[in-house]
Amino acid sequence: MTIALARWITGVLLGGAILGLAAQTARAQALDFSGDWQTYWRTGSAILSLTQDGDRVTGTYQPDDGSVEGTVAGRVLRGSWEQPGASGSFVFALSEDGQVLTGRFGNGEYWNGFRDMSETGSGAWHLANGTPRETLRSLLLATNAAVYAGDAGALRKVSNLITYSGPSATAVQKAQRRAVMFNILDMSTLRIMDVPVVADQSDQDTVRFDIGPAGITEKTAIEFKADAFGRWRLDLPTVEVLVAERDRLLAALGYESMAELDRARANSPRAVMREFVQGTNSWKEGGDKRALSVMDLSAIPERLHDLEGPIYADFVKRILDRVAYVIWQEIPDDPDRSVPYVYFQHPVGSITIARVSEVIEEGGEPAERWKISAETLSTAPDLLAAMQDLPVIGGLEDPEPLSPYFRLRETVRAANPALVAALGYLEIGNGLALAPRSSPPLWRSDWSWR
Repeated sequence: MTIALARWITGVLLGGAILGLAAQTARAQALDFSGDWQTYWRTGSAILSLTQDGDRVTGTYQPDDGSVEGTVAGRVLRGSWEQPGASGSFVFALSEDGQVLTGRFGNGEYWNGFRDMSETGSGAWHLANGTPRETLRSLLLATNAAVYAGDAGALRKVSNLITYSGPSATAVQKAQRRAVMFNILDMSTLRIMDVPVVADQSDQDTVRFDIGPAGITEKTAIEFKADAFGRWRLDLPTVEVLVAERDRLLAALGYESMAELDRARANSPRAVMREFVQGTNSWKEGGDKRALSVMDLSAIPERLHDLEGPIYADFVKRILDRVAYVIWQEIPDDPDRSVPYVYFQHPVGSITIARVSEVIEEGGEPAERWKISAETLSTAPDLLAAMQDLPVIGGLEDPEPLSPYFRLRETVRAANPALVAALGYLEIGNGLALAPRSSPPLWRSDWSWR
C-alpha cells in the first residue's frame, strides 16, 4: 500500500467518523421534548407545551386546562396526565428528527403530535375577549383553524373565550359541549359586526345574540357572560340543551344529521371561499388543484388554464389578504341561494362568487356550481394595483408567489414599484419577452381575445 493510498483511506475513515459523530450529536440534540406540540387523539386535540430538565418533563395542554409530568429514557417519555375530573397515564416516543410524537394513553387510545414550529398563523392572531363581538370573532377564528386547517395551536386560548353553565362538568363533557356548539355556529351565517359591543343597560353581565342558518327563519340565542374583570365568554349550556337546539335547526333545514348537511353545502359560496383560501395556503401540497377548481376560468382558452390560472389565483389571494381575516360563518353556505355573493366591493372591482353552469363529466348534463366569478378574475389585476400599498392583515405575511409571473412581478416591484404600476399586468409580461411576439399576449388585462 502506498503512502498516498494510506492517507486517502485514513481521510475517508476520519471523514466518516466525523460525519457519524455529527449525526449522533444532531440526534442527541433532537432528544429534547421541550417545546409546543400540536397533538391529536381519537376524540379531540390540544396544544401540548413541554419543558425538559434533565430526564424530567413537565407541561400543560389546552383547551382542557391539563397538566403532564414524566421521565425520559432514551427517546421514550412515560408519565401521567391530569385535568379537571380526569387523569391517567401516557407514553410518547420521539422520532429520529425530533419533530414527531407517537404515543398512546394508558387505556390504549393513540395520542400523537408534531412539533409546532410556526411563527405565524394562530400564534400571531390577536385573540381578544374585551367585548362579546371580540369573543365570538376570536372563537370562530380559533375553532375554524383547528377544525378546517388542523391547527391544534389555535386551541390555546379557547379556554379564555368560553364558560360552562349548569352543574360542574368533566373535561370529556366540556369537550362534547364545545363540539356541539361549534356545530351550531358552523351551520349558521352571521355578521360579526352585528354582535353587540356592550351589554344592554338592564343587564350589564349578559348579552344574547340570535344566530341561525341562511335560508330559514329559525334562530337560536347564544349568550355571553362577563366575568369580574370585564372579560366576555361564550356560555355553553348542557350538552342536552345544545344537542336539542342543533337538531331543531337541522330539522328546519330539512336534514337529519350534520354529515347530510355538509354534503349538501359542499357546493356553496362558503365552501368555494374555503377551498380557495386553504388551497392557496397549501399550494405546493396539492392545494393548487383545490383553488383552481373553484375559479371560473371559462373566459380563458382551455390551453392556457394551467398557465394563467395560478396567476389569477395569485391576484385574488393577495387581495383577500389585504381585506380581512376570512371567517367562514360570515359567508352564506346556502347551496340554493338565488343571487351571487359579493364578498368585497371596490370602485375598481369586486370579489364575487356566482353560479356557473358547466359539464362536470364528459358526456354528462350541465350542472350549476358556485365559483369565483370570471368577472372577479378579469378585474383582479386592476383591483390589486389599486390596493397594492395597503399592508396585509396583521398576523399574515405576503404570500409566496404561486406563479412564475408573480415571482417576476415581485422582483420588478422590489426594484422599482413605479415600473409595475406603469406597466401593469399586460405589459410586464410582454415587455420582458415572456411570450413570443408573434403569438397573442399571454398576460393581458382586457380578456378581449379568445
